[in-house]
Amino acid sequence: MTADPIAHLEGTYGRIRTVEAAPDGALWIVTSNTDRATWGGTDPRDGDDRILRIEVRPG
Repeated sequence: MTADPIAHLEGTYGRIRTVEAAPDGALWIVTSNTDRATWGGTDPRDGDDRILRIEVRPG
């Protein structure tokens, strides 16, 4: 079965770079928000790049 995508985290954590399934069924999400710092535009800020664990519950 397929369905249309639903934006759940839009605008919450910035750019989501990678999503991987954890062994317990949760999702590990890696954010990437330091592009301007990487290219010399700004200093990195706390929380720019993070690894998040999101629990997935049946709906």
